[in-house]
Amino acid sequence: MARRVSAYTGLRHPRVIVDQVSLTRLGTRAELTLRKHARQHVLLRRVWTGLNASGPRHATGQPGAHAAGDGVTETAAGYLLPTPHPRAGIGHRLSSWISAYSVSKRLGLELLHRRQSPVWDAEFGLDMDPAWDPAASHGRNFFFLPPAEGDEDQEAWRLIEAEVRRRGGNQAIFRLAMDHPSHVQDLGGQELARRYWLKHEVPAISGPLQVSVHVRRGDVNRGMTARHRDYAYFERCLDAVALGAGSTPMVVTIHSQGAAPSISVPSRAKVVSDLDGDPVKTMLAMASSDVLITSPSSFSMTAGFLSKGLVIREEPWWHSFPEGDRWLAVYTRDGLPTRQSLGEIAHEVSARLVH
Repeated sequence: MARRVSAYTGLRHPRVIVDQVSLTRLGTRAELTLRKHARQHVLLRRVWTGLNASGPRHATGQPGAHAAGDGVTETAAGYLLPTPHPRAGIGHRLSSWISAYSVSKRLGLELLHRRQSPVWDAEFGLDMDPAWDPAASHGRNFFFLPPAEGDEDQEAWRLIEAEVRRRGGNQAIFRLAMDHPSHVQDLGGQELARRYWLKHEVPAISGPLQVSVHVRRGDVNRGMTARHRDYAYFERCLDAVALGAGSTPMVVTIHSQGAAPSISVPSRAKVVSDLDGDPVKTMLAMASSDVLITSPSSFSMTAGFLSKGLVIREEPWWHSFPEGDRWLAVYTRDGLPTRQSLGEIAHEVSARLVH
């Protein structure tokens, strides 16, 4: 019979019973259920304590054989298994990978490749990591790491680091909590860009200034104020880019979903619509543009990490960005860019065209 772990969650949900074997085999699904019924991280930490209390045990999945060229090497002291949200979009999943990569470096563990989409895995070089095979049964030591609310969650990080010190070695695999957040994403973002451009070439574009605008729709509506931006937001950013570009010709490509966005663009600009396009091609076009105007979207921000051009992004955002003048922070008031932010956009575009 499967051992059951009880966890107290507070007044609203006084008790949740978790089947250890189910959580081991169905990890992500069980974790989704826990998060749905009790958001408190203390619950998951107590469940984690119960799951690992019995000491080393075998996983239901493990890395494949190294002889095939895509499995775990026999020299690593331990491995980190990322756990992206199973129903999230590609942008969210890539952001989750960036966080997991950063965590793996902090802990000194080798990141495992958890297969998601053959196309996307190949596009971004995620399959360059040793592969984890969930169907394999000749297991290794497998442990759940406690959830953390971010890099500054010192209590959680003390538990995580202590667990890795205690259980590490002997080819241990540590399963990261689902969508573990990492505020500092510079390291993972740079690594993702390195892998991406190993597999792609920047299109040879000359002449007009190439501007990409990502207007997030489809999965958001006006009521989702954290993610939805009115057309006026993008129009003002475009006007600032045009002001900085002076007489330089512009091509504005609008990437969106559903109905064509009613966005007014500078009169001299040529407009190209990319509606419900192939996300692989859309990502490449956004990452290859001279100027990228993002939405509050992980898809946008991933393109920004890949980009070698100017990235206009809103501040605040939940994670940090690399230092330097390539990322331009836009502060808003009543959902629209401030005058100072627009002035900085125009100045930076002008400076780049001069050089």
